[in-house]
Amino acid sequence: MINLNEISNLFVNFNGDKITLLFASLVLLFVAFNLYRAHTRNHRQLQQLKSVKEDMRALLAASIGVGNRVRNIEKSQKKMHARQDEVALFEPANVSYEQAIQMAKNGNKVEDIESLCGLNHTEAELVYLMHHLEKVG
Repeated sequence: MINLNEISNLFVNFNGDKITLLFASLVLLFVAFNLYRAHTRNHRQLQQLKSVKEDMRALLAASIGVGNRVRNIEKSQKKMHARQDEVALFEPANVSYEQAIQMAKNGNKVEDIESLCGLNHTEAELVYLMHHLEKVG
């Protein structure tokens, strides 16, 4: 004959197995859901990292281009500055005025200063007055 205790134990064990199976399924579902979320988050972060890398490459390329441009501008500026200094040293107008000043200090006439230095009458007269008076004074 079937023992009632055995049936009762069988029923309790059977229900316990169902509860354990249900609990294990819920834990598995929870773990699977969290893995999916982690995978999605990881994928999104990888896309952001890729975008940041591309932006950094673009910025690097732009900064190299700007650096080269600045270097070229600085070289050009140095060349222009040197050329300007050369022009200022050998500019005929400066030589003419310096010669006119020396002539005025030596007492030469306005007409001589005008003809020898290539100045117009007003310029020669002004140089003469300023520097001849300097000598007299």
